[in-house]
Amino acid sequence: MHPRHVCRFMKIKKLLHCKPSDYKNKSYLHLIFFLSLFMIPGCGPVHVGPSPEIRVTKKPRVILHPTPLGDGGFLSRDLFRSYWTPPSSDDDLISIGVVLSEDEIQFRGDKDFLIRIYNDHTSLDIASPAGVLWRVKDLHITRPALIRYFAITEEMLLSSTQSPNLAALEKLKAQGFASAQWIGPPKMDAMKKNPELGRWFLSYQSFSKIDAAKQFCWRQKKQGQKNCKVISRVGIPPLASGTLKAHQSSFSKHFEGIIELISPQGPIEIFDVKNHLMSDELSHGQAYASRLFIIPNAESKFSLVQQTSFSEYLEGVVPAETFPAAHMEALKTQAIIARTYALSHAPIEFSSMPFFTCASTRCQVYRGEGAKTQRTSTAVEQSKNLVLRDREGRFAHTYYHSVCGGHTEDKISSLGGKGFDYLRGLPDGPGHFISLQNERQLQDFVRNPQGAYCETSSYSSKSKYRWTQTLSQNQLRSIAKSQGLDGSLTDIRVLSRGVSGRAEKLLLSHRDQQKTIHGEFKIRSALGGLPSSLFILDSMKKGGTIHSLRIEGGGFGHGVGLCQIGAIGRAEQGQSFRDILQAYYPGLTLDRIIEK
Repeated sequence: MHPRHVCRFMKIKKLLHCKPSDYKNKSYLHLIFFLSLFMIPGCGPVHVGPSPEIRVTKKPRVILHPTPLGDGGFLSRDLFRSYWTPPSSDDDLISIGVVLSEDEIQFRGDKDFLIRIYNDHTSLDIASPAGVLWRVKDLHITRPALIRYFAITEEMLLSSTQSPNLAALEKLKAQGFASAQWIGPPKMDAMKKNPELGRWFLSYQSFSKIDAAKQFCWRQKKQGQKNCKVISRVGIPPLASGTLKAHQSSFSKHFEGIIELISPQGPIEIFDVKNHLMSDELSHGQAYASRLFIIPNAESKFSLVQQTSFSEYLEGVVPAETFPAAHMEALKTQAIIARTYALSHAPIEFSSMPFFTCASTRCQVYRGEGAKTQRTSTAVEQSKNLVLRDREGRFAHTYYHSVCGGHTEDKISSLGGKGFDYLRGLPDGPGHFISLQNERQLQDFVRNPQGAYCETSSYSSKSKYRWTQTLSQNQLRSIAKSQGLDGSLTDIRVLSRGVSGRAEKLLLSHRDQQKTIHGEFKIRSALGGLPSSLFILDSMKKGGTIHSLRIEGGGFGHGVGLCQIGAIGRAEQGQSFRDILQAYYPGLTLDRIIEK
């Protein structure tokens, strides 16, 4: 076959950089002939994707490299340290769990791209034509992860010039915990060897089995040590094999190690990305730019991880979490609290995972390339490296929600856990403080709003600021059954409320059976996924049982911290991002991540 025809036939000109002068080069002709030997038969034409009219006629190709491209072990260890090494500036790289942990990962590119497979010592590339739908599946662990489990009590984020709290350590040792220690980033041989920021935990004791660590914390809690939690840390990442397969094609490649998706011409579409905590809905597909990795995790499943700069991450978060066309001061506010939240909010269940943060509401919603806008990217740039700190200099827990309904809530009442003096419930308007724990005053507040910022904002929604839902007797029976009550409800009432009037405890009754539901999220979920727990109840009874329940409520979200629509309303009335931050997080200081 003539070399020109080989180059055309392979359909990977951009990957091989074929040009007329190359056809006169003998070594180049030998390379072309060598590559042609590795064409995989029977893999095209390929019919791909949800649209029947799409037909791909190009064929995936294997490209073997005479020398290794890099050490997959280094990449793997670097990703597994991500949780422990937060970014110290907007320019630092972070790793984002796009798909947290699944048996199968699906992806495709709109442009030709490379699929690079790394094992610990060697690598190879597969040239993927545009439009081919790929699946990575059939995971088999060939080397399990080496993991230690720690019963921990305190957490700190420290710069390379800071030391952990030795007084707290000595206090634990004096209480008889001889094995107490501060644990930080694992000492794996990774590329990011000396991070400027590290996550540290004060550990009572370490364990080789998770059940032993959980039993230890259970005993500590029985003795009053409520802060005891179990955290895991990977010392040696797992090694696994799997299958890479082109959909509706005979192309299939067994691999061991991790996979990188390299697409400089455009983003890769990732399927089945879960963005919302309260929903099991999976998006059809979302686009993310390189670098993307498919890596086996400590749960013996696959994670899909994007590695990008902190600023690029924020540019994908801010427009996904608020309105991109909103007032610029509100957008800068959102960028600052999103940056701070990412640094302070580290779910301990991710401590052994190969990423720093996730793409869902479990962390912050991040939608990659498709979400970016010029205005929100400008807001990220104009607030570059700015964060909020508490009085002790720690990154603040900058919780936020959509619509407070006129009053925010104390963190400890709405979300449980530890309270903070800067996360307390406050009126979101010019009106004076009233006790919304009083049922009569709460009814007047819900039914006669007083002009809060989240009501007067141009982005205010009547259906979110104030809303009404009615539950039928059949729906109430389903609710009762889900809570272990057999039959129709005879009573339903709120036992306690927070300062904003949000329900903290809800009592469900069926004759001599009762069930108390604790916590804002659980109450909303139990009642069919309510917009918020700021509500009043009106029961209609017949024959001693409730045959319908009218729920009148206000707000959308948990009510803690910044009210996003209220922040826009404040910006529209002339408040700066500094004013807005002070209103929702009183007492915090605006600072840089690390002064350089």
